[in-house]
Amino acid sequence: MAARRREGRRGDRDADCEQLANEAVARGFATESFVRTARVFEDTAHVQELLGRRADAARFRERAVRMHERKGNLLALARLREDAGMPTGAGT
Repeated sequence: MAARRREGRRGDRDADCEQLANEAVARGFATESFVRTARVFEDTAHVQELLGRRADAARFRERAVRMHERKGNLLALARLREDAGMPTGAGT
C-alpha cells in the first residue's frame, strides 16, 4: 500500500514537471530571444530525460542546438553538445 502511494506521488510529480516544461516551451515561443528559447528547449530535454523519454529529450536537445546555431552562440552550443555527449569538433 505504501509503495503504491509513493508511486502515485511520483506520477503526480512527473506530470507536474512535464506540465511546467510544456508551459515553459509555450512561453519560450512567445519571446523573440533565441537564447532564452534555446535554454527552454535544453531544460525541457532534461525533464524528458528524467522521465525516461530519451527520444523526446533528443528532439528538444536538437531544437536547442539549432537555436544556438542560428544565433551563433558557439559557447552555449559547445556546452550543450558536451553535456549531451554530442560531437563538439569544428564545423559540427
